[in-house]
Amino acid sequence: MARLVHLSMTEQSVAWLRSQVSEGVWPIGTKIPPEAELAQELGVARNTIREAVRALTHTGVLEVHRGAGTFVRSDTEVDAVFARRLLQAESAETADLRRAIEIEATRLACTRRTAQDIEQLQSALQDRNDALRGASRADYINADYRFHRTVVHAAHNVLFDELFRCLAAEVKAPIEETADKPSNERRHQAHAEVVDAILAGDEKAAIRAALIHLDVVVKRN
Repeated sequence: MARLVHLSMTEQSVAWLRSQVSEGVWPIGTKIPPEAELAQELGVARNTIREAVRALTHTGVLEVHRGAGTFVRSDTEVDAVFARRLLQAESAETADLRRAIEIEATRLACTRRTAQDIEQLQSALQDRNDALRGASRADYINADYRFHRTVVHAAHNVLFDELFRCLAAEVKAPIEETADKPSNERRHQAHAEVVDAILAGDEKAAIRAALIHLDVVVKRN
C-alpha cells in the first residue's frame, strides 16, 4: 500500500521560493522580499523562511549579501552546481565546451528552427548590427551574446540552453577582448551567414559560418 508523504512547512516553503525563481517572478540578480514579508505571505514563521532560504543558498540558487539582503544567483540547482564546476575548469576546456555546444546547436537549428525562431534570429542579428554601429561597448557585448543564445535556443535542446546560459561569462569575455579588432569585419559577416544558412536549412554552410565567428574562442585560448 502506497504511503502519502507529507511535506514539512520548510519543504513547502523551499518549493514555493524555488518556483518564484524558476518561473521568473524573481529574475537572476534581483533581491527577494525580506523574511517578514515572505513569512506573512506564506503564513509561516520567520524561522521557517530562514531555513528555506538557507536550503536554497546551500544549493546556489540564492545568495545572501550581509547588510544588503538575499539575491537570486541562479534559476535552477543545475545552473548553480555547474557554475561552481566551471570555476575549477581550465579556460581551454570551457572554450571547447562552448564551441561544441554552439556548433552542434547551429547544425540542429537548420532542421529544428521554427518560424518564430527565424523571426527571433533575424531580430537578434539586427539588434547586434545596430549595437555595433552606435551603442555602448556593454550594449554591443550583450547584443552579441543574445544573438548566440538565440542560435542555441533554435536547436530546441533544453540541456544546450541550460549549459550555454551557465557559460554566459565565458561567452562574453572574448567578445569584449576583440570588440575593437579590425579583423572583426569577417566575423561580423559570418553572423549574418549563420542566420541565412539556418533559414535555408544548409547545415554545412551554417557550421562553416559558425566556425568563423567562433575562431576567436580558439585563438584566445
